[in-house]
Amino acid sequence: MKKHTLTKTALFAAAAALLSGCNGVGAKDSLLARFNDENVYKEDLTMLEMNSGKKDRWDMQVYESLYSKAAVASDAKKEFPEIEKDWEAYLKDVDVRILTNVFQRFFVDECMMYPDSELRRFFDANKRLFQSDSAGESVEYVKVRSEVAGEYFVYKNKEKFAEYLSGDSTNGGDTLASKRRFIENQRNELRGSITANLLERNNYKIMPLPPVDAKAYYENHKDEYKTVPGYVLYHVQMADSAALASLFAENVTLEQFKAVAAKSSKNNLTAKDGGYVGFVKHNYPLPAGIGSVDGLGDVLTGKPVGFVTPVLRSTDGAFQRFFLAEHVESKVKPFDRVEASIKAEAASGALLEVDSNFAVITKDGKTVFTQGDLNRFNKKYFGNRKLTAKSHDRIARIIAETFAYADMAIENKLDHSWEYRALTRSSRWDYIYERYLDKKLYSGPVSEDTLKSMFETMKKVNPSDRSFESVKGELEKIAMFPKNVYNHEYLFGYRMIYKGSTFEESRLKIYYQRLENVRFYLGKRYSYESYAKASSHFYGDDVPQYVPNESVDFLAARADSLYKNGKPLDAYYVYRDIMFSYPENDSLFQFATYLMAQTQSDAESYDDAEAEYYAFYRMWPQNENAEKAMFSRGFVLSENLGNDSTALEVFREFMDKYPNSELKESADWLVKNIESKGKLAEELLQKIKDQE
Repeated sequence: MKKHTLTKTALFAAAAALLSGCNGVGAKDSLLARFNDENVYKEDLTMLEMNSGKKDRWDMQVYESLYSKAAVASDAKKEFPEIEKDWEAYLKDVDVRILTNVFQRFFVDECMMYPDSELRRFFDANKRLFQSDSAGESVEYVKVRSEVAGEYFVYKNKEKFAEYLSGDSTNGGDTLASKRRFIENQRNELRGSITANLLERNNYKIMPLPPVDAKAYYENHKDEYKTVPGYVLYHVQMADSAALASLFAENVTLEQFKAVAAKSSKNNLTAKDGGYVGFVKHNYPLPAGIGSVDGLGDVLTGKPVGFVTPVLRSTDGAFQRFFLAEHVESKVKPFDRVEASIKAEAASGALLEVDSNFAVITKDGKTVFTQGDLNRFNKKYFGNRKLTAKSHDRIARIIAETFAYADMAIENKLDHSWEYRALTRSSRWDYIYERYLDKKLYSGPVSEDTLKSMFETMKKVNPSDRSFESVKGELEKIAMFPKNVYNHEYLFGYRMIYKGSTFEESRLKIYYQRLENVRFYLGKRYSYESYAKASSHFYGDDVPQYVPNESVDFLAARADSLYKNGKPLDAYYVYRDIMFSYPENDSLFQFATYLMAQTQSDAESYDDAEAEYYAFYRMWPQNENAEKAMFSRGFVLSENLGNDSTALEVFREFMDKYPNSELKESADWLVKNIESKGKLAEELLQKIKDQE
């Protein structure tokens, strides 16, 4: 990586002067560093200082927030050119929010609505008022700008302050405390005066929503007015589950089932009708005193007519078996059946039906924001919630107020301020960084059939009324998440977390449990890789240069060093970092998983070690360490966890799979010791004592 400090020579100083403004924070931005074609300015550094508040590991903060983000942005544009176009589209949405932030936070809260240039002149003329460090030297203007604004307000309002001071009975002679309260009161008044009647003063209006036509709403939302699907069922109820399980042969006709129910069922209400339960809604309690039966809906889903369930248990403790006599599909309810409820919901504001061209927000009587715009914003920025009159009004008001604040920012020329430019650059880098991670993490097409199958599984595991189309994008991400992470987490959690769930049923839980880990470590990796290979230039010595090292060789060496120095648990976490940083790299994932198992064992975290060994040899049975991993798991199960029954299964599988293993003799002895209930070990210990 090429590093140059351009202040060292006149030539480089002249080049820097051409690329910067006349001062550190002014009308033009001053270049601080460049990474390929991405520039970082001193104003970005100032903004980071204002936002951070902490100077701990400042060099690392600058690297993580500015330098590496700029380097990633340069790579992202080359690898995925569409990201820059996506940003431009995104900026059209968020530009008013940036302007609002600049207006509220800097112009009002900090500058108290005085122009930055005016405050700077006051600062330059009164530097003696702003000595804050131990050496008594003047600090940079921007770092005390809030104080400057307060002092300037007092200077401009001397009589008003004198009047306040004379009437402030709480100061106890502390003029400085009174001054602080006087200034803070003014800030509060400013905020209040701007917020009051904000929309009216800026000629914005939120239009009243049109009334909902019940018939039109029904025609457009018929799927919301369907009957609940279900089944026609017969059953046999008994107190003895074993007896109930043995009642029927493999194929039973309805007549045979009814005969058994009439004779053997202990439910008197249904036995007289051959066990007839009747129509039962999917996942609803059953009539005739049966109540809820856990898992009945899942068992019946997709089964043919004539299917007889296994033994199930109802909430009252009775055992049940059901005969599926008929599937009853859901049907759209006729309008006259739902008309009253639609009208009642519409009147309460719970239902909305607004044309996409409807003018939601106007300025000076002209449309500035339509229902189509609001729908898009809701989907993109407000969680895609189902809109009611109340939530619709709340979103519309937030957006309208943002427009009004942005207009006020432009009126005060804040769109030309350094704060606006710095916030826009920061937003751009953050946006590109997140989009780049998405592009790298979620790659490859997913078939519609795969997504629909996942959707059905998702509904089974986590029932909801969300449609396939509403979750399709989410399902695509779940499908493209690294397979190694899914496999490892599922196998690692086999004992408790995912016990009783299939791999497909567990995917959703694994995805949300590990998404943050994978994104975080992938981000560290890509940041390091982009920064390390960038053509880098630094204009000045303002910030000590942080030299990151997140290469896999460095991480592996660090973990090895920790392990050798008696810190196996610390080494484990570094190996885990490698696993999450390179989830697509099968060889690195294998390397990390095996060493994670070993370090957990040495750290005496035996439950985790056993699970890691299991995940390792199940995922990579052909790996050269799979044999050792299986043996180690059996040993940990027997010697450290006291789980002899599972250890026996593992050792027997080991001897079948590796009949010529060097560890076969040890495995055979361990099996015999378990079968002897530890007598072999006791005899061996006694022999050793006798020899001593």
